[in-house]
Amino acid sequence: LVLPNLILMTLLYSVGNLFAFKAIKHGQVSEIFILLTSGTAWSILSSIIFLHESLSIKSIFGIIIIISGVLAISYKKTDWHLDKHHLFALLAGLFWGLAFTNDAFLVIKFESISTYMILAYALPGLFTLILHPSTIKKIHFYINPFVLKKFIPAAVFTSLRAITIWTAYKLGGSASLIAPLSQTNIIFTVLLGYFFLN
Repeated sequence: LVLPNLILMTLLYSVGNLFAFKAIKHGQVSEIFILLTSGTAWSILSSIIFLHESLSIKSIFGIIIIISGVLAISYKKTDWHLDKHHLFALLAGLFWGLAFTNDAFLVIKFESISTYMILAYALPGLFTLILHPSTIKKIHFYINPFVLKKFIPAAVFTSLRAITIWTAYKLGGSASLIAPLSQTNIIFTVLLGYFFLN
């Protein structure tokens, strides 16, 4: 029975997204992204506990290198101390990390990854709308053709990223290794931003 895990997925992503948006809205993006990567640690830990995965010394060493690389490329020297928005980022990392492990459990139960991805994006969105119904008034901004043109490529690439991650898992990868590997997107984001956005 997957219904409890679907409900859990909806709650984890909805609350995690709310915390992340609050953190990004009030904090320095470079600091927030570093703290959001804490979700990887929660994914690894929860995968070991709930999915009964194990890690070799070589895997642990590889994970440390990946996370160190992500932190190094995201780091911007600022004089900052932990604040409310930093706590929001850490909570978002916690919820997203647990959601990743829950996704791993659910993906195996679904024959089609695409079907699960539709639920994984739609249910948290609908639940967030229930939590903040006033946001429906702003929907006209997002259905503007000019804005839609910008959102469609983002939606396509986000969908492809999710499908490739969960295809890797269905083909025998372990969630505790896929979680840190998926964080390398931050490295590519910084590199592409450097070349294309100066």
